[in-house]
Formats: sequence, structure tokens, C-alpha cells
Amino acid sequence: MAPKNHIIIYFLSTALLMVVAWYNGFPLVHFDSAAYIEQAIYPHFSPERTPFYGLFIKASSLHLSLWFTVVLQSGILSFLLIRYVRLLVGAEHSEYVFSYLFAITGIVILTGVSWVVSHLMPDVFTAILLLSILLLFTDKYASVYMQGLYALLIFVAICMHFSHIAISIIVAIYILLTSIKNPTAGYRAKSCVLLGICSIFFTTICTANAVKKHGFQFARGKEVYMMAKLTENGILQKYLKTTCPNNNQDICKFKDRLPSSMSEFLLSGESPLYKMGGWDSSTANFGNIVSDVFSRPEYAGMMLQKTITGALKQLVQVALPQELTPQNRDSETFKKVSNYFPDEAGEFEISMQQTEILNTSTSNFIHLLFFVVSSLWLIVHYKQALSPLTVSCYSIIIVFIITNAVIVAFWGSADWRFQFRIFWLLPATNFLVIISYYGATLQNKLTMHQ
Repeated sequence: MAPKNHIIIYFLSTALLMVVAWYNGFPLVHFDSAAYIEQAIYPHFSPERTPFYGLFIKASSLHLSLWFTVVLQSGILSFLLIRYVRLLVGAEHSEYVFSYLFAITGIVILTGVSWVVSHLMPDVFTAILLLSILLLFTDKYASVYMQGLYALLIFVAICMHFSHIAISIIVAIYILLTSIKNPTAGYRAKSCVLLGICSIFFTTICTANAVKKHGFQFARGKEVYMMAKLTENGILQKYLKTTCPNNNQDICKFKDRLPSSMSEFLLSGESPLYKMGGWDSSTANFGNIVSDVFSRPEYAGMMLQKTITGALKQLVQVALPQELTPQNRDSETFKKVSNYFPDEAGEFEISMQQTEILNTSTSNFIHLLFFVVSSLWLIVHYKQALSPLTVSCYSIIIVFIITNAVIVAFWGSADWRFQFRIFWLLPATNFLVIISYYGATLQNKLTMHQ
């Protein structure tokens, strides 16, 4: 790519990726956005999430505008997508601005990427993690410095969500095992780099918790989350019904009125979690119960079955809900935006999401239709269209998507956000493979006519 074209392409592709935010009139928000904005203003370690997306908002917003945060995360993804386009479409077209903008525009129109980028949530960093891993392993144009940048972005992305480290470790092990048959590709060394990055993050979080007097541990809320999951899938109820007659555990007082969902267990003031003292106070008690549950084959088997069915449910959560929940004046998100970014409160309140007129049906129809049609095209043309490079990309994407679904099913509830945040990369890759195929076909015809 000619240096004079760098700024033009990055600027325009960043703006293109944010099209949903521009259309909405404000960055999209989720009820969890409130917690991240709070962490940005008052940085702290909470038991249920890492502090890094809050710190990202703090650094990127400059305490001036939440738009800056969306611009920066869009810019990071734009950089990676341009490298991905160059990889799959081919370096011979890299001097043409139009070819990049055509590819990015197609991805924005035909996938749900803009809905992910436009959210004030760490979900975009799951896609950044996947793209960075793809490029670290497959980018044949990358210099040593560029590979170092990919590694840095992997570390940053892993920092944004606890689930990312588990996903990265499993993907690294998968690549390491498959590279046994292809030792010359350099995948073994890069798998070790990826595992090393995970180790650094693990050590960083454990050390930070130790400094904060929480002990040298990774996720101090893991026992609470697992109790919430055991409650939601009915295993805790069955366990307490069996064990409570023979012991006097505090939670036995709630065995007949346990919450029905994870969100209720974690958020309701009537939950056993808060009746027993809250997150830190209940950790030891809950940890003993979780250990006992998993030591019993009948409950461990139930958990395996629930995880498999939950992962299957999660895998098909690839569309947006009919409407994105508005965060009205009574919501914590509205309060946080109003308190910490008062100049943007009016803009936030009149955005399309808040006035419930943001329509997702057209986007859903387009990206699902394109995914089906493009996948059928690939099935028909796979011999001509797929190279060893694209096969490697697809294998990493598919393993990442499946791993993501399993991790979410094991620790949380099936939700459109967790799969939608990365699913878009599958149809995006389809699109790049298709335009690469027809671009090469056209070039061959032109060469023959010369």
C-alpha cells in the first residue's frame, strides 16, 4: 500500500465501521455499559469483570466524549481488517484505495460488524482478538515489528474480558496440535507466543488481586458465577434437596426460593448472594459447594449435558434482537452518562435506540441471507476458491466460534451478544474469498487478451 494512501484508507474505513453509531445518533449501549463507565471514572477491581475496558474508556474518552471511545475501537478494528483484506484479496491490489474501500464497505453492508463496533462494550475486542490471532499466524506480509504489534493487540484484547484467556488458550492448543503435521509453518512457535501472552495476563491479574488484598487469584468472582450458573440450570436445586437434610449450610435456608436465572441470582437484592453477605463474603462458602458438586459424577454429568445443549443454543444466536433495549432515565446507564458526560446526555436521550425506533430487521435479513448464499457458493466452488491460507483462516475462525460458545455456555447464559460479536467474521471472510476469486478470474482473462 502506498504511504500516501494509508491515512485515507484508515480514516474512511474507521468511519464506515461506525455507520450504525452515526445512524443511531450516539454509541449503542447495554445495561452493562453503566458498570464500564463507572470503572472509567473511578477505576477499581470488581469481582465479576476485569478493569481494562473501563480503563480503555477512561483513556480514549479523555473525560470529554464517549464518541472518542467508539472511534478508537473502530480504528483498531479498521487497521486489522485492512491487513486481513490485504492477506485474502492479495498484495498485488494493495496500491489501490478503491479495492480496500470496496472490501470494507461490503463487509459493513453484508455483516453485523458495525453493530458490534458501535457498542460501548468490550464485545468488539473479542473480534479484535480473533483477527489478531488470525493475522499473527497467517499474515505472510507481516514484518517482525508487525507481528509484535499483533501480539500486543492480542494481549490488550485478552485483558478486556475474563472469557478471552480461556478461548485463547484452547485456540493456541488446537493450533499447536494441528501444527505437528506442518512444522515448517512457524505455527508451533507462535502457539507458544499466544500461550505466553495468556500467562502474562494471568499473572498480571493475580498480582493485581494480591496487591488489592484479595489473594493471588485470577477471578475472585468465579465461585459466585458458578453458583449462579448451577442455579439457572437446576443443578443447585437438586444438590440442595439431597444434601440439606444432612447439613446446616446457610444456603439451605433458600433452597425453596432460589432465583430462576443467573441475572436474578447476581443482581437481585433478594438473591442468596446478598442475603449471605455479597460477593467477597460468600466466596468461601460457595467455593465449597461448587467443589462438592463437581466431585459427584451425577452432577458433573448434568453440567456436561447442560454445557453441550447451552453451547448449541449459543451457536445459533447469530442475529440481533428485534430491538435493542433502551436505557431510559431510570437505568444505571442513563445515570452514568448524565453524571459523567453531562454534555452528551441530551444527545444520548434522543438517539434512536433510546426512542425505540432503531430497526434491526433489515440488517439481520441482509447478513443472514448473505451468509447462507455465500456459504453455498463456497461449497460449490471450494476446489477453486480455497487455498491452504484460507483453509487455515476458516479453521481458526470456526474453532474460535465453537470455543466461545462452549465457554459462554459453561460460565454464563446464552445471549445474542456473545456469538454475534464474532460471527460476522465468518461471512466477512466468505466475502473476501469471493471477491478474491472473481478478481483473480478477471485478471486472468485480461492477461489472456493482452
